[in-house]
Amino acid sequence: MTPSLRLLFAAGLLALPAIDALSAIERVVEKTFSVAAAGNLHVETQGGAIQVDPASDSVVKITARQRIRANSDAEADELLKKLEFTFEQAGNDVRVVWWVWSTAADRS
Repeated sequence: MTPSLRLLFAAGLLALPAIDALSAIERVVEKTFSVAAAGNLHVETQGGAIQVDPASDSVVKITARQRIRANSDAEADELLKKLEFTFEQAGNDVRVVWWVWSTAADRS
């Protein structure tokens, strides 16, 4: 093994404990809206899975799972401050926005 490969390998081993120190903190946000027929669901997101399941009742139920890689709940709270997460209802239409901003200036 060449010296440069040994150095890269050693650096990788040193980085592993830092990576493992982060844990996945999961939070669940649920919101329910009463709607009538002929409404629309609008979802705006940067990524993540979206699953839509039809139902026979007049309810839109949204369950969002936030998975944050952080060392603590306090750190997760700080990371979530960069998240725009809104629910809006206008008549029978429901709009969900899930957007991560890199800085507060990005919001304007």
